[in-house]
Parts: sequence; structure tokens; C-alpha cells
Amino acid sequence: MESKPDKIERLRREVKREFPHDKALQEIHLARLLILEEAKESGDDLMRYVRQASIEGPGIQRPRKGTSRPGGPQV
Repeated sequence: MESKPDKIERLRREVKREFPHDKALQEIHLARLLILEEAKESGDDLMRYVRQASIEGPGIQRPRKGTSRPGGPQV
């Protein structure tokens, strides 16, 4: 399995090839791809993941599907 820094670097290279002359688009596209990867890893589709993250706020880690939350029901 690819480490997170390696994954970010790989995605950064791909995005740079897609948008070679636009640093702003590179950053936006990279952020979108990273969020999509996090959604896949959590087992959610992109919209559900973004909606839930906006409710929970920054810095809160969601457990992966199939794991239990402390003091709560299994997801």
C-alpha cells in the first residue's frame, strides 16, 4: 500500500501534467483528488463524505465504515 506522502506526491505529479501552467488549478485539483481519496477510504461517496465533514467540522476524524464509535452504535 502506498504511503500518504507518496500518494500526495504521485497525485501532485499527475495534476502538474494536466495543468502545467496554472498553479492555482493544480492546487484546487489536487485538493479535490485528496478529498475523493479520503471519501473512498471511509467507504462513503463524495457528496456524503463532504456533507458529513462540513457538519463535524475541521480536524475531526470519522471512523471507517464497520468500526464502532466510542459510546455509539456501529456505523
